[in-house]
Amino acid sequence: CRGETCGQAIFSLVSEVSEEEKNIIIEVPDNNEVIKNPFIVRGKARVFEGTVNYELRDVRGELLAEGFFTTQAGGVSDFRTFAGSISYSTPTAPAGKLKMFDFSPKDGERMDQTSVNVAFISAEYE
Repeated sequence: CRGETCGQAIFSLVSEVSEEEKNIIIEVPDNNEVIKNPFIVRGKARVFEGTVNYELRDVRGELLAEGFFTTQAGGVSDFRTFAGSISYSTPTAPAGKLKMFDFSPKDGERMDQTSVNVAFISAEYE
């Protein structure tokens, strides 16, 4: 693989990853959904030891919440559901991002990260 067309071909393959090929899928909240404190998170995942980690930041980068959910029992390669509630600190901006991820058992690095944008109810942020 050489030249400009090689890079385009690789980008095309990488960008075609469907939602079913992701290891963490956020079902609730929807992208750009308006949330209120606390809010419900629901999805499915194929992750190491059934742990789905999360962080919520506002668009200014302020960490509002972090933690993890545990998936329901199932096979190692099966999608397993997770659900829970997240309470968060007062945002400093009207919007933010919920990131969900796994940690690599090999080196502890984040992997399988996915995210949704969220909006905060206007009365909540400073």
